[in-house]
Amino acid sequence: MYIIFLILGILVIGLCVRLFVLHKNTISFFVTGIDSGFSIAEIFSLWKLAKLCDLEEPTSLYLSLPALSRSISKLLSISRSNGTEFSKNTQKLLTKLYTYRTKVELDPLSKKGLKSSKYLDEGQKLRVVLKGVGVFSSRIEMNGRELIIHVPSKNGIITMYGNEWVGQRVSIYLWRKDDACYVFDSTVIGSGQYASIPVLYISHSSDLTRVQKRKSVRSKCAISARMFLPSVKDFAYDTSLEDPSGGYRCMIEDISGDGALIRIGGKGRNGIPIKLQFSIEERFIVMAGIVRAVEYNRDLNQSRLHFECIKIEPELRNIVLSFVYNVLPQEEKEVLEAIQGTEEDKTVDEQQKDGNINTENMERKLPQENMVEEDTEEETEEQHEDDVFASLPVEDSLSNDSLDMLEPL
Repeated sequence: MYIIFLILGILVIGLCVRLFVLHKNTISFFVTGIDSGFSIAEIFSLWKLAKLCDLEEPTSLYLSLPALSRSISKLLSISRSNGTEFSKNTQKLLTKLYTYRTKVELDPLSKKGLKSSKYLDEGQKLRVVLKGVGVFSSRIEMNGRELIIHVPSKNGIITMYGNEWVGQRVSIYLWRKDDACYVFDSTVIGSGQYASIPVLYISHSSDLTRVQKRKSVRSKCAISARMFLPSVKDFAYDTSLEDPSGGYRCMIEDISGDGALIRIGGKGRNGIPIKLQFSIEERFIVMAGIVRAVEYNRDLNQSRLHFECIKIEPELRNIVLSFVYNVLPQEEKEVLEAIQGTEEDKTVDEQQKDGNINTENMERKLPQENMVEEDTEEETEEQHEDDVFASLPVEDSLSNDSLDMLEPL
């Protein structure tokens, strides 16, 4: 008896799995609709429209307003051709669809995040990164079984012909209107002409990632520095030069125009004001600010201080930015330039919405600052250890006498 129940159970599970595989797209469509907050009636209306229009990717109706608009137009065309445009059922479906379209436009589902390149709209601006070659501009001409994009160009000039792109692995960055910046990797599978325009054919991707932006460009480094603990009277972030032989010896592990990651002997304290002094290209740089976070390694008795720069002279900040950008690997420079391009697209998009910009006069800017990822939570660093600080003399690092100034009371 138990064997019979076991066999029946296996058969039922197998049947369910087979049904799921056969109707995966249908199940996904309805689950996505329910997850997006739509009623069963609305989902049935959308599914009916998708079937009538023979859409390859029905789920795009949840994310693409142009796809929905084109589908409604096709439904009107079909109903007019067969004389059912003013029938009760057709009008009821149209009413439901127009109501849904209004709902989508007023409350974009794009806020949920984009998961596939199949949902991108025609005309979408793109930044195409070809590793080791550079960053190019393009746009989507058609979105079907593959992405059809204009042959990428630099400053409006096509520097690589279509056949030179075929087979290349590219990273594509874009700013999606009213949503976010995304990136995905793909392969150029062909080239040709579309509506007399030179185009590339790009494979679709279901692995789109939102690009996180920091407030500033940051670069790994190993710069010897001196850290000074100002007295209360100096709390106004004084940036005057200090005696290079004074203070506490430390090492800057990464740096930006807005701060640094500092390693130093002893236990650091969060929230204290400090002055950081170091040299770049034989110029003394002074940054005054606050320690925003501390990572303490008890075994080595060393701390990593996440330092936010509050005050630095503009000329010195430019020297820091020049150093940061010049030491970045070429790949990172390309990523920064691509992200900056999507930020420019975002700015144009927002200003066009206000009706106060002429896009033909927009000029590209070289990556300098405020170009990359944005921290959505407190940053943490990889806990790697090196020999630089293990050799610090005790008297030159934070001594026990100075710990009262750094440790919480």
